[in-house]
Amino acid sequence: MPLHWKIAPLEQMVVCVSEGVVTKDELMAYFKALEEAGAAHYRKMLDASRAECHLTPAETAELAAYAKS
Repeated sequence: MPLHWKIAPLEQMVVCVSEGVVTKDELMAYFKALEEAGAAHYRKMLDASRAECHLTPAETAELAAYAKS
């Protein structure tokens, strides 16, 4: 899986590293993991320096709408 994250409750922080091609399903799994852990409001650090994004405009819009809700 190109997306790896660690949720640190004591620090109220999430660190996410992305490598390779990231799909909409992987991003949705990340958002759901944050929700399940009660970490949606935590600070987040993202290293996407080695990531590739091939999302369609429709997928990007869907993810943006989900993230805003």
